[in-house]
Amino acid sequence: MASNHDARSLLQQRTGRGCLAGSAGTSNLAQLTGRRQSQEWRITQPSGEEWIVSLTGRPAWLLSLLADAGARGLSARDLPAGLRVSGYVHRLRCQGVPIVTGHQSHGGTFPGHHAVYRLDCMAEPLGKT
Repeated sequence: MASNHDARSLLQQRTGRGCLAGSAGTSNLAQLTGRRQSQEWRITQPSGEEWIVSLTGRPAWLLSLLADAGARGLSARDLPAGLRVSGYVHRLRCQGVPIVTGHQSHGGTFPGHHAVYRLDCMAEPLGKT
């Protein structure tokens, strides 16, 4: 049976998310998440106009893949399954990154077409902040 001292210390513990993690001697992982690193990119239009965009997470990852793909482009078939590529492309376009969408037909068991995304500019990474 727990003593009164144990009961008092339990009542004095903070409540809410992760309150049992500290008492069990484990770290509270939910509260250790820090700020994501952002990466800056220089976007250069064919006309010579330049600007800097700061991206984090999947949009930054997708921009690096698009820059590597060049004129060949990139489609959802080239990436791991389950990613909403069009959503990341939309985020990049909202940042002002010009991306052209083409369509490519395919056969197979489920014939149809899929989008192919290409950068309509030069994109070079500047570094992480």
